[in-house]
Amino acid sequence: MFERSVSRAMLGEVAGLADDIIGRDDGLAELLQLALVDQNGERFKLLPLTHSFALDALAQQPALESELRERWLDVLIDLAAPFNRPHWQQPDRGSLRRDGEHLATLARWAIQHERPDLLLPMSAALGSYYDAVGRWTEMLELDLRVIEYARLLGDRATLRNELKWYAWAIGQQDRIAEANQAFAEALALAEELGDGAWQAEILVNMAQLARRTGDIAGARAHCEAALALLERIAPDEQAFARADITIEQGKIARDTGDWETALAAFRAARDVFQTDLHNPGFNMERAWGAYSQFAFVTHRLGQLDEAANMYAKSLAAIREIGSRSYLATLLVRYAELELQRGDRVAALAFAREALEWSGKLGMVAEQQQAAVLLAQMEEKDPE
Repeated sequence: MFERSVSRAMLGEVAGLADDIIGRDDGLAELLQLALVDQNGERFKLLPLTHSFALDALAQQPALESELRERWLDVLIDLAAPFNRPHWQQPDRGSLRRDGEHLATLARWAIQHERPDLLLPMSAALGSYYDAVGRWTEMLELDLRVIEYARLLGDRATLRNELKWYAWAIGQQDRIAEANQAFAEALALAEELGDGAWQAEILVNMAQLARRTGDIAGARAHCEAALALLERIAPDEQAFARADITIEQGKIARDTGDWETALAAFRAARDVFQTDLHNPGFNMERAWGAYSQFAFVTHRLGQLDEAANMYAKSLAAIREIGSRSYLATLLVRYAELELQRGDRVAALAFAREALEWSGKLGMVAEQQQAAVLLAQMEEKDPE
């Protein structure tokens, strides 16, 4: 059932050996001794011929196949469940980078067997995985399929989530009218469902889109509307929701050249979304996002060496747990900084990688920015 490498713990769950660690490990040791599996650290993978043989044998035992399939489904739905939340509430994407391809396998199986009831609960996690590894074509295809299914089944919560995610992505592709329409429907659904955290998240995303299109007044209004919802969010979550809004307010100040206000906003967000916490109650990607925004303002204020150190830390973290879309944005900024510091080799490497990712994802602004940087470097040092 697992087409890619899988952890020892996940194998034990599906095999029914979650409570028999010795039996699980003995079984794996025997498979290794027989050279039927590959091991890489704590992850295991059947060799291709062994995998094919095991599937054929399993097909001859329908009762066992059904039992294992149900446990396989349960494990993967449990993996996906924490991602059916507003972005700042989600865990970081380390688990998805390790095991997200298993969700892609489950999605193909669910579609093949006409099981939208399985596809919908894990669609947010799979979309997040596709974003983390830069597979936006598959991500947007998934979004449209899930939106269609959610409409047919009347699943308003999933429809809200997918419309918001779809709008966020296509907004970065400059498909502004479509994005605004999807956001408006997502917000209406969130209002119907009465979830203040989701309403605030969608409003922040709408502010981001308005800001990127130059509608600063609209962006500010969306942030104010989001702030007005804080009292409808659980008390222990309000600080995180406020910090999420504060990050967007900082970006508005940044884009209007109000560097001191931007710096204060990002500093306030960093105080909540801290990068050095173990087991935080928020998505660590938000912490590194706030940190890198602080780095960008530091860069713009002329503190180049300090900003370079901050960019380096942010880049390492975002490569591990972040969106490839934000990676492209960060790479553009780092390239510009290194060009200003006179390190043309580093600037070229960052700009080329930014252009590659932004082109692959269809991110219009980042593509243009990376192309301009590369053109500047080519003019300065023609070959």
